[in-house]
Amino acid sequence: PPDLLILDIMMPRMDGFQVLEGLNTYGLRHSTKVLVLTARGSEADRVRGLQRGADRYLGKPFDPTEFIAAVRALLGASGDDLRREREAELEKARLLARLETVFEGPTAG
Repeated sequence: PPDLLILDIMMPRMDGFQVLEGLNTYGLRHSTKVLVLTARGSEADRVRGLQRGADRYLGKPFDPTEFIAAVRALLGASGDDLRREREAELEKARLLARLETVFEGPTAG
């Protein structure tokens, strides 16, 4: 399996969330680190990606320096470090998603 997968959420036929679920289903998630790089930058999407196992979630447009730093950090991090960082990022994203909902109000649909 690859050391690192750079994944977009918006793809034809199968979206990135489904790919993350497939990595978990087939047992590849433990050996492959995942960086999501996507235009889907809402906090709700970030929560969804992190819950499904993404190690980092960067929105487009992105800063190339931030991207390189994220790749280096992922490739150099241990599994335990990544789990702790993902949990902290997930908790922050959950809080921001709640705030996003409050300030944006109910969605039409």
